[in-house]
Amino acid sequence: MINVAFLREVKEANSEVWEVLQQLRRYCDDADDPMAYNFLNGDSLGRTLQKLRDLLATQFDLEETFGFLSCPDSDHQRLHQQAADALAGHRWLYLSLVELSERVDDYEYRGTLRSNLLEVLTELSSFLRNLEAHENLELELIRVSDSLLTKQCK
Repeated sequence: MINVAFLREVKEANSEVWEVLQQLRRYCDDADDPMAYNFLNGDSLGRTLQKLRDLLATQFDLEETFGFLSCPDSDHQRLHQQAADALAGHRWLYLSLVELSERVDDYEYRGTLRSNLLEVLTELSSFLRNLEAHENLELELIRVSDSLLTKQCK
């Protein structure tokens, strides 16, 4: 089952995640700018990815703890499977971000970020698309759960 109110609240209250994601999207779009590879609103790309990693870890933890409730006797098998997919997505997304963040840190430390920027931006763009698809899945879960709850209350 989905705790609709809490899941909505977590998503609405965590504006810092959405701001960092917007910065990273702009970074991907502005990569042709020769100064773009150095700074992202005053921070390095590695530091920005670390910040996102920490923010998503907190958000995913809150969502998993209070937003998804175990209900093995559910009559809504499809909803149950989608919720399980969303939870598994948290782990996969987080590990993907950790791997990318560590690689970018290594490139920055070695001074090779510029020469590896295309690879990094390709992977970052892919991560952002996957995260967006994950968020859309969770929004669909909220919508369906809300609809089921409304029907049950009538």
